[in-house]
Amino acid sequence: RLVRGALLALMDPESLGTATWNALIRLDQVDILLSVGPPHERGHALDRLRLREVGPDSENHVLHDTTEHGMAQHGMACVTTSLGTLWSLGRGSYSLGEALERDDIRIEGPDEVTTRLIALFGWSADAATVPT
Repeated sequence: RLVRGALLALMDPESLGTATWNALIRLDQVDILLSVGPPHERGHALDRLRLREVGPDSENHVLHDTTEHGMAQHGMACVTTSLGTLWSLGRGSYSLGEALERDDIRIEGPDEVTTRLIALFGWSADAATVPT
């Protein structure tokens, strides 16, 4: 629950748009399935987000095939990183480009979904700017 709460705290649900999509977030010891549902007529953007632990050892293993092939079949993106890297990116300590260059994060999947994922987390592709 702590990991899912931390992920939610790093997201900007208002940036969701209207599309539905899924992404797998692979952190050090846990894989989390992020599902974005359709807009609700009177709901908040946050209500569209679902985060579930996945994999053979999890209670809610809704996605059995977390291989690149399995995710491609479902049109999903996959982010492989650490919670610390996500926090640093959200804080603006360094840019997504720098994180990719340093191999601190790997993003795979359809461009459309990865673009939505980047917007949801508010990652900057530009040079790092550290808030004061």
